[in-house]
Amino acid sequence: MLLHLNKQHIEAPIYTTNKRILEDDGEEAEYFYTREQLIHFLSCLEQEINCKAYSLLLLLAFSGMHKGEALALTWIDLNFTTNELRINKALSSGKCNYLIFIEIV
Repeated sequence: MLLHLNKQHIEAPIYTTNKRILEDDGEEAEYFYTREQLIHFLSCLEQEINCKAYSLLLLLAFSGMHKGEALALTWIDLNFTTNELRINKALSSGKCNYLIFIEIV
């Protein structure tokens, strides 16, 4: 999978799916941030010391990739000339929480 990033991805996140689960009282529980909540969360996180966490959550929020795909990225997957990010592998946990490296074809 090839992801092309530009400024539009950062300014206007797009929600492709949203899962709704009923809580005990019959109300629907929402498991995603609204655009305003996401902007507020990221602006608070940006002021923290941990820039790695901020970078990871920013990437997840605006790219749509799964955390295992983001954690498996290497510098070879980035092309700064064309602003492309190649998603071709993922990390997952197997039995006894051993990490499994999965190549995506």
